[in-house]
Amino acid sequence: MKRLFTNATFVTMVDEFDTADALLVDDEGRIAFVGPLEEARERAEGAEEVDLGGAAVLPGLIDPHSHFTGSLQYLLFADLSECTSFAEIT
Repeated sequence: MKRLFTNATFVTMVDEFDTADALLVDDEGRIAFVGPLEEARERAEGAEEVDLGGAAVLPGLIDPHSHFTGSLQYLLFADLSECTSFAEIT
């Protein structure tokens, strides 16, 4: 089902200050349009309109090179944060 999200500030990340008034999602859950509300409504035939109550909408950030999972390796290391000399380390 198409959904038209309105009444929010959509941060596009095109540049530092670029925002949009509406976001249209197609039947498959993909973003079909981001831009002015009037144009979004023209493209949104049959879409459910969702009022976001003035929220800010930011792009999702996905870490493609696994910083999160890489950080888990540190659980296997000895905690030397309290050591003050090489003697304490050994």
